[in-house]
Amino acid sequence: MATLLRDPRIHEYDILAIQEPWRNPYMATTHHPAKDVFHLCYPTAADEEGPARVCFFVNKRIDHNRWRFKEHSRDVCSLVIEPSRDQQEQQSVAIHNIYNAVGDRDLDHDSDHLPISTVLDMAVQSMQETTKRNWKRMNEKTYLEDLKATLPPLRRPTTKLALDNYVRDVTTAIKTAAEKATPQSRRGSAVAREAVEARNLGQDKRQCGP
Repeated sequence: MATLLRDPRIHEYDILAIQEPWRNPYMATTHHPAKDVFHLCYPTAADEEGPARVCFFVNKRIDHNRWRFKEHSRDVCSLVIEPSRDQQEQQSVAIHNIYNAVGDRDLDHDSDHLPISTVLDMAVQSMQETTKRNWKRMNEKTYLEDLKATLPPLRRPTTKLALDNYVRDVTTAIKTAAEKATPQSRRGSAVAREAVEARNLGQDKRQCGP
């Protein structure tokens, strides 16, 4: 599961239905190394038999107002997806994740934990992508130099209008300097697409090579 969620190619999927997720011994949750890409939908209701054996990961590019998670038990949960606003003639789709315990007659068989990929023919409302800054990569030297050059001189405003104008000038200088010194962050899905394209390009080159 950890390997699955750390693979950038998994970011291309909209929904992951997981069975037998890793069990956190201290709280009702599971391993989630892709928090910037997926919402975790994990049954949290107390169960005497133990923690949940099913969960969903929903890609954050899907509008969170168009889906809802329902937990029924530790072995059954559902995800209801509403069609996009311009596809109202379509009906909502319910995806059920049901865990069936292995019977005694199956214990001597090989594991069947194989991923299954399913494509649903429906238009889903996507989230509007917003530009974010990677604050950890801010160039402090550039920021301070630009801020020093653009900050307005110290003043003592005596009226409300003068104070508002002064605050506006200060915040504008800070915002402008921060934008110049801080690169934009790339969402996981974009990184995943680049990784897939690079891999495919490498395969094409090997196939076309001598």
